[in-house]
Amino acid sequence: MNRVLPGPAARAPVLSIVVPVYFNEQSLESLYTTVVATFEPILLPDDLEIVFVDDGSGDGSFDVLCALAKKDPCRVRVLRLARNFGSHAAILAGLSACRGRYAAMLSADLQDPPEIIARMLEQARLDGAYVVLAVRDAREEPALKTHLANGYYWIMRTLSDAKFPSGGFDCFLIHRHVIDALTRLNETNTSLTAQILWLGFRKSSISYVRKARTHGKSRWTLRKKVGLLIDSLVSFSRLPIRFVEVMGFFAMMCGLAYAIFITILRLTSDKIPPGWASLMVVLLVMSGLTLLSLGIIGEYLWRILNASRRRPAFLVVESLNFEIDLRSEDASEEPPDELR
Repeated sequence: MNRVLPGPAARAPVLSIVVPVYFNEQSLESLYTTVVATFEPILLPDDLEIVFVDDGSGDGSFDVLCALAKKDPCRVRVLRLARNFGSHAAILAGLSACRGRYAAMLSADLQDPPEIIARMLEQARLDGAYVVLAVRDAREEPALKTHLANGYYWIMRTLSDAKFPSGGFDCFLIHRHVIDALTRLNETNTSLTAQILWLGFRKSSISYVRKARTHGKSRWTLRKKVGLLIDSLVSFSRLPIRFVEVMGFFAMMCGLAYAIFITILRLTSDKIPPGWASLMVVLLVMSGLTLLSLGIIGEYLWRILNASRRRPAFLVVESLNFEIDLRSEDASEEPPDELR
């Protein structure tokens, strides 16, 4: 991941709001206006920063962000990634750059109202919680999308972490200690929300209703959802590899029992069944189990290979109202000879 060094501000703000942006040109102005109107009665301008992270948008999102950064250099900071790395990587980029005592994630499509961040900040101060989750009570979205989301949360709660909220969460607020711990993990192909729960800091929650989308079109495709599910299970659950072990043992015992049966039948009777159908069934079932097992093991091997490469989770190519060091964390602290 890239190190992002904040500018020479007099003091750190109280709250940083990280907003991943991907084809959100139509909603950015409204989002900025709503956030500022929400927090002006609560925080001084120096106590709030909004970190927009352009995750390789192909529309005019970055141009809008440039205008907002010029309009409000005190509160608006912008990072532009080299390409689309995914929303979790974009959020991580914003968290690595933010300076606030607390940081909150907010979607750019206005489905999560900024008012819930004010509620989470108040909850954190009252409870002394390091993590506050905005858990969905309901969703003003199509039934299919709601069922798919609830299915993901049920799988995560059942197979990975029993404490995973049943309504799920994408919006959250975390303390500086959690921010520092999260950015030090330096993992790829993982789930940021599951990482937050895994860290184990004291947490609290609030509930809200997720609004229907009014601007643009969702880019959160089914392929990306399935990819997140696989990443979450492989990264935070031993069940897939345990499944391979159990099914392999079961198949071995069935094969052994069948072999004993055939041997006894051969020794006690001259009538040997043709066996072609049963043999083909065994071969097909065992071949399917073998390929499935290899696929599951391959998922783990791919992640091991990806981690061994030590590629950054994101690459920042442009910034506004930040001082940036684009070198990798693994790069030498010594500058090249030509720069000395």
